[in-house]
Amino acid sequence: MAKKIINPGADYVEEAIQGFLLSNWRHYERGEDPEEKIIIYKQRKRDTVALLIGGGSGHEPIYTYLLGPGMGDASCAGNIFASPNPQLIYHAAQQINNGRGVLMVYGNYAGDNLNFDMAEELCEFEDIPTA
Repeated sequence: MAKKIINPGADYVEEAIQGFLLSNWRHYERGEDPEEKIIIYKQRKRDTVALLIGGGSGHEPIYTYLLGPGMGDASCAGNIFASPNPQLIYHAAQQINNGRGVLMVYGNYAGDNLNFDMAEELCEFEDIPTA
């Protein structure tokens, strides 16, 4: 007799994001590519520097919960204990760039530092100012 239900760990981050979007569909949407773990705040201001928040998901995709009015415009999540890859971060920055640049805020972990720095270089090639 089972005493608990445990979903496969590989599905956890995606399932958490799907649950977040189902319960908050009026305010948040998935990025352009449904396979990527990018969440965008729908009512973000379009005339300011965009704020991208992201990092590895640790125990849950926590950075997704930092979006909203006066907070982040988009988040990108990595897998459990893994940073999002530079391409994912770059795609998120492209989608929220309003022509005024993108401020990237992320966890102070080695993988996050490395991957966000690489994504910043990719943005430079597209003339997207980042900090």
